[in-house]
Amino acid sequence: MKSVREPASISLGPGERLLLHDVSWEEYEELLDELAEHRWRLAYDGGKLEIMSPSQKHENVKHYIGRFVEAMAEELDIEIQCYGSATYRRKAKRKGIEADECYYVANEPLVRGKAELEFPKIPPPDLGIEVDIYSSSLNKFKIYAAIGVPELWCYSNEKIEVHLLEPDGRYRPSERSALFPFLPMKELERFLKLRHSMGRNALMKSFRQWARTLSKKNRQV
Repeated sequence: MKSVREPASISLGPGERLLLHDVSWEEYEELLDELAEHRWRLAYDGGKLEIMSPSQKHENVKHYIGRFVEAMAEELDIEIQCYGSATYRRKAKRKGIEADECYYVANEPLVRGKAELEFPKIPPPDLGIEVDIYSSSLNKFKIYAAIGVPELWCYSNEKIEVHLLEPDGRYRPSERSALFPFLPMKELERFLKLRHSMGRNALMKSFRQWARTLSKKNRQV
């Protein structure tokens, strides 16, 4: 096992993961600073630290899902704010996570115009997006639950699953998004698959045209 005290010795290829054990909270925070220039994702759960190097496919998928969310919000005049892979952590619960994408929707007014967020003074994001969450060495659902993210979209094998946080602190699968209940997830999956056969500009134009057809009467954000 590589030493967490020697981040320069860590070498990860695209799609590779490294799991470290017995990592203190202080060491975790030090690594967040020392590895800030890398595109790696860090997840921390009570002494276990996973470092993941995203693959090109991973980045491509999360890019399109994120752009679909933003384009839909623009077409339907829903104010949202993206904070990408910002780090959210709770020292008291010894948990930390960097989503692939995260958005403020219901709480967008609280973060409007803020370049830096003082968490936990500011609520966690309303929506977290994770690509291939089931390949992780850690139970990321537990981490997100501890952070308090109300809704997760999890992509795996061309499918997008919605998980909603229950009062008991557990996520349950849902057929619909609570933030965007008018959005058929099957349609989002269909557009995502079209990235294989359509150019980006053509695909985004097609998605925007479809988004305009969504009934504004049914929006409950």
